[in-house]
Amino acid sequence: MAFSFSKMKAYPGTDVADEIIKKSKAWLTKHPNVIFGANGEGLGKDLVLISFHKTYSAIADFMCSFAMEWGNYLDSFESFLISIGAGYKLRDLDLKYLADDI
Repeated sequence: MAFSFSKMKAYPGTDVADEIIKKSKAWLTKHPNVIFGANGEGLGKDLVLISFHKTYSAIADFMCSFAMEWGNYLDSFESFLISIGAGYKLRDLDLKYLADDI
């Protein structure tokens, strides 16, 4: 699983923002492994993606593709990678914990 954080070069005007949103939605239809994407703020970034990948090679291919497709719009792009199969986990990934909270 990857949490990818990006910083836009600048906030675009309305016309460019609409174009970016349209392009983003088209790009996401080609990447069903991305389960969430949104703007936000924190850590000096303003965009986040959450994605799942079968192998490290798949993550590397995804990152390269993302950088080539969106590099003109982004100032920086960083990821935090998590193995959901190995390593120490405080809690398994399961949305059932949210059932009573939302």
